[in-house]
Amino acid sequence: MRFIKSIIRILWLNRLWWKIKKLPMVKQIIVYENKKKKERKKAYNRLHMEEFLHHTIPDAYDSCLDKPVDERKVVFIEPRYNALSNNFGEIYRVLEKEYDFDIKICLLNEISASKEEYEQKCLEMVREVSTAKYVFLDEASRPFSAINKRKETIVTQLWHACGAFKKFGFSTADLIFGSDAESLRQYPFYANLNYVTVSSPEVIWAYEEAMMLKERDTEIVASGISRTDAFFREGTINSAYEKLYSVMPSAKGKKVILYAPTFRGRVRKAKTSDKIDLEAFCTELSDDYVLLFKHHPFVKSRPEVADEYKNFACDMTEDMSIDELLCVSDICISDYSSLVFEYSLFE
Repeated sequence: MRFIKSIIRILWLNRLWWKIKKLPMVKQIIVYENKKKKERKKAYNRLHMEEFLHHTIPDAYDSCLDKPVDERKVVFIEPRYNALSNNFGEIYRVLEKEYDFDIKICLLNEISASKEEYEQKCLEMVREVSTAKYVFLDEASRPFSAINKRKETIVTQLWHACGAFKKFGFSTADLIFGSDAESLRQYPFYANLNYVTVSSPEVIWAYEEAMMLKERDTEIVASGISRTDAFFREGTINSAYEKLYSVMPSAKGKKVILYAPTFRGRVRKAKTSDKIDLEAFCTELSDDYVLLFKHHPFVKSRPEVADEYKNFACDMTEDMSIDELLCVSDICISDYSSLVFEYSLFE
């Protein structure tokens, strides 16, 4: 009986509190306290980042500099994911198959790792690169940019996409979706680079601006993007079709529409577009087409395809890579994504 009375008392107090919270003065106090709490958290995170990037990371790197550079050592740094991305994949395949290198892979897993796990992975990464002759990146990396790189190490930023369709890096300074310019200068994303590869000479200026390379001794090379090599390799397209038909047998004999929207919002809370009218697509096009979805890898919660449309539409995000899907698609619908440049190679 005493337990039941306690429960009733808690419920009563909780109900009373919800009424009090609606009072105008109490509302103002709660909003003010929440704002202060966010400001304190932001200030703490800023101080922690400053300590981590200005002291912890450089100290970990410097502590390993008594060891010589290994001329055979190659390190791939994958900042966001828990596996090598497709642009890295081509370079890795060639190095492993045709050369005698000691290849190391550092997966920082920034998207899904906890802050403690991520920082530990960053420390392991800088210790690994401290003795590396060659380092490859295909994305921004503040931890790597925080070290005072030894001259013997050659670093190449491959980047992960063609063209320069949207602003990134320093090109977003002081914009609503970018960091402030002072912070980007204090904690650069693209320091310590010897080379940056881009898809064509016409976009060199954009990468030079976004990566703040105008005053750095970094060479930008219009070599093309390695991930597109697979499109021209014998058997790639046939293999992609075989994979499609194994996942979605109803696609045989029909044309393929690929819907590949980019993500919305910030990376950690990325959302996808859910505006497509699947019923209308199915009604108008299902006799001749199938519709494939490929959501951005940042997106964790994706809209489901209802059972009634399963023979017409399929979410391929987990089953096929974006490059495989580009190979089999007759039409590609996207928005604000650099994949339009890769897809244009199919004419």
